[in-house]
Amino acid sequence: MREWLIVPDPRPSWHRLAACAGDERFWETPLRGSQKLARLRAVCHGCPVRDACLTAALAEEAGRPAWTLSTVRGGLLPAERHKPPSTRR
Repeated sequence: MREWLIVPDPRPSWHRLAACAGDERFWETPLRGSQKLARLRAVCHGCPVRDACLTAALAEEAGRPAWTLSTVRGGLLPAERHKPPSTRR
């Protein structure tokens, strides 16, 4: 007889509400091309959990150099997320 182990989803609860949930384009690397970037930003722009996503990205990436990161999170590129808050888009 098999026993099944149910493992809880490690992602935060807001993640399933994200406009990018299930969209593998957000996790592809490298992030190149102005058209691709524009599409990703457009998805983020209308996302109901954009602020939570940006907050999580900033917390997870704290202390890591921007060049080691990839993809748009919270509507911003890694280099944009690492700017002081007053200078972010």
